[in-house]
Amino acid sequence: MTLLITGATGFIGNHLVKALCERKYNCRCLVRNLNKAQELFKNCEGIEFVIGDITNSVSLQNIERNADIVIHLAALLEDFRRVHTDIWNINFSGTVNLLKNLNKIRRFIFCSTPGVQGLGYKYAKEDFPYNARGIYEESKAEAEKIIIQICNQKGIEWCILRPDFVYGPGDLRRLPFYKMIAKRKVYIIGDGQSCISPTYVEDVVQAFVKCINSENATNNIFNISGNSITVEGYLTTIANTFATSLPKTRVPLFFSLAAASVSESIYDHILKKEPPITKRRIDFLTKNHSTDNQKAHVLLNFTPEYSLEKGLRKTIAWYKKEKLI
Repeated sequence: MTLLITGATGFIGNHLVKALCERKYNCRCLVRNLNKAQELFKNCEGIEFVIGDITNSVSLQNIERNADIVIHLAALLEDFRRVHTDIWNINFSGTVNLLKNLNKIRRFIFCSTPGVQGLGYKYAKEDFPYNARGIYEESKAEAEKIIIQICNQKGIEWCILRPDFVYGPGDLRRLPFYKMIAKRKVYIIGDGQSCISPTYVEDVVQAFVKCINSENATNNIFNISGNSITVEGYLTTIANTFATSLPKTRVPLFFSLAAASVSESIYDHILKKEPPITKRRIDFLTKNHSTDNQKAHVLLNFTPEYSLEKGLRKTIAWYKKEKLI
């Protein structure tokens, strides 16, 4: 069986491709940077690299040659430096472009996000309505809809996974946040009782592997999440991993939102730098956004193997090994 994989050099993709190679799958990875890909997977066998870009139709010609299944991970995350049109062009238009060049594959597996349903839920289920809050989530929501439409038209099986709040070795996005906690510079905002579902990257890999051959995965959407925990519990667990503690002082929500408003105005409009505090980050730490993974448990036999404590120990150990902390 040959798997065509986009986003192989990304955080989740890196872990997934290595796991697939260990399981003796033939992997064809669509990459933009060949040198980076070859270095990442230098110890892996059974990988074919194809230089291309999902936004460039010419580079996708004959891309599905002998491929049975496509795992589409390529995406652009939202941050202050990125133009919204770039995020849309890769996450939505790039997905459409890729699908236009696929006609003979059996299954299309897509990496989405629970963010397509917005915030405010404890244990959100897959059939909750779309309520995206930003361009990244909007692009993923619309990608989900068009994938279902095009795959149904072409007679291609589809499967959509929504990994929740993924962390682990190789995750550089949250490194500054971990460093701040280690230095006791992160405070609990409000009561700290909002619910989240941190998910270790190897548990996410487990879910993708299960979807390759599972008949139950056919034409289904699945939340992939670790055990839910309060934000206070999450931050405390990170602090404990660093053998430190959180400051006892708690910051009122209204004060944090006011500070974020000032921060965004100064940094965005005057300094042209990433604000140290934003309303989006405050929402993330003060609103419920955990997911229900029972559907994946029942249909895919998915059970997260990593507790938050175990996952964080491996994550922090990797940062220290790489001399990042």
